[in-house]
Amino acid sequence: MAYAVKMSRSNRKLAAVLAADVVDYSRHMAVAEAHTLELLRWLRKDVLEPAIAGNGGDLIKSMGDGWLVEFASVRDAIGCAIGVQRRLAGHDNLKLRIGVHIGDIVHEDDDIYGDGVNIAARLQQITQPGGITISDICHQSIDEQAGSEFVQLGARSLKNIPSAILVYGWRGTTGKIAPSVPHGGPGEWTNTEALIVTLARSGDRDAFGELVRRRQSWVRNLMRRSCGNAELANDLSQQVFLTAWRKIGQLRNPEKFSVWLRRLAIHTWLQHARRNGALGKTVEIRDSDLVQRETSGAAIDLDRALASLPDVVRLCIVLSHGEGMTQEEIADHTGLPLGTVKSHIRRGVQRLQDFLSDYRNTPDPETAND
Repeated sequence: MAYAVKMSRSNRKLAAVLAADVVDYSRHMAVAEAHTLELLRWLRKDVLEPAIAGNGGDLIKSMGDGWLVEFASVRDAIGCAIGVQRRLAGHDNLKLRIGVHIGDIVHEDDDIYGDGVNIAARLQQITQPGGITISDICHQSIDEQAGSEFVQLGARSLKNIPSAILVYGWRGTTGKIAPSVPHGGPGEWTNTEALIVTLARSGDRDAFGELVRRRQSWVRNLMRRSCGNAELANDLSQQVFLTAWRKIGQLRNPEKFSVWLRRLAIHTWLQHARRNGALGKTVEIRDSDLVQRETSGAAIDLDRALASLPDVVRLCIVLSHGEGMTQEEIADHTGLPLGTVKSHIRRGVQRLQDFLSDYRNTPDPETAND
């Protein structure tokens, strides 16, 4: 039974959505990066792509270790899911979680939104490794033979879904559901960041909260290095995430979230500096600002040295040497001419070297008389 029926003149339609995610991807990468990447390439080329094509699916989004696939019928989506999991049954180091749901989706650019996507992703989250979880509406849409592959697991409450949903688990993995995690717990989000961004773009506050949890230390450290003031860095970081929440719907490519967030952070700092006439000035760093991250002598020396630079020079140094950005990227993010960026970095590096040399040659008052 085909479900790719146009609901209106817009790009909204009813379709089956499959959400898949690699289990423990980060841990595998940390232990054996090269081997994990080789397995992922094999998974994409030899398992997923043939299964998707063989069941008439359309790969809408690939997120490194996560995928969203659209199908014209539930039977095709479930057939693809079962075929993939059976193929991976003998691979102890490579397991997928798969969720399938049928619902409204909206195509926009090269992405999809809607309940079909959100619920499929939520079902995937509660699935055990190597398993498949489908919604009741999917189970009702397939014939008795296909339905016998699944066992009812009861009604489940899914995050940000108003009503509990009756779900079914694939018998190929005994039909058990993954153990639940307390609401908001750090282990609850097993998805790739790009999939979480996709949920956040649809207005999911909990998904955005997870993005904040993952990225707040990075943003705060970038702000602190840029302004030399821990209290101000906290305020600016909050502004960054408030702006990100308002504008995340404008982000077209979820995989570019980190680059987009960094651009917002840089823009927030530059706006603050311009409003306060701080560009071109140095700052006086306080001892309380030096111990926010670490207290080693080298870190304190570097913090003091950075604080001695004019704001715009310091920003270029932080982005170049702290964030690993190219000079061209810095020019693009800050709006500064490329020649100015190069000059700031060259001048800043020289001033840092001079400062650190002078600072380290200054006798320690506590040991000077020893």
